[in-house]
Amino acid sequence: MRLYVIGFGGDGEETLRRVASAGGGRSYRVDDRSALDGAYREIDALERSPLLVASTDFTEVPLGGGLLWLTALLLLAEGVVRASRMGGLP
Repeated sequence: MRLYVIGFGGDGEETLRRVASAGGGRSYRVDDRSALDGAYREIDALERSPLLVASTDFTEVPLGGGLLWLTALLLLAEGVVRASRMGGLP
């Protein structure tokens, strides 16, 4: 993987050049939108590679009944805890 560095104005051009060189890429200094578009177009032309897309099949898992029972159990547990704190249970 190559590293391309784009700097917007300011100092540090030598640092950008060294970082890009260490990453096997190139540095770009841009001052406006047009220069930025040009840098992106040049990088795009240099880095043409096939795009690999993984396909994933999803299986629907019915959770309705299980979640309903879990909710009921948690509500029952909450009622027991509240009753024990209020003195309803020893």
